Amino acid sequence: MPQHKFRQTLKKLERKGIKVIEKSEKNTTNVGEKISTLVGLDTHKCAAIAFCIKVILQEAHAPLRSILGAMEAREACEREVSGPTAHAQG
Repeated sequence: MPQHKFRQTLKKLERKGIKVIEKSEKNTTNVGEKISTLVGLDTHKCAAIAFCIKVILQEAHAPLRSILGAMEAREACEREVSGPTAHAQG
């Protein structure tokens, strides 16, 4: 749905007395990319899941980002250690 049409719909809901809160999609794509490698789903589906988590459980979104960031850093460190310059074990 185009953003303009979406915003018009939100305004109609507000006029009818239905409370509407807009949430930013900031960081949901990054989180979706990280989740997708873990669960094997499409990045866009995982980004949608991340957005749902952000909307429903706001207090859980920041820790989720932190955990995924730590996992990514650990994997990068492991790749560095086991990269082409690693010493042969024998």
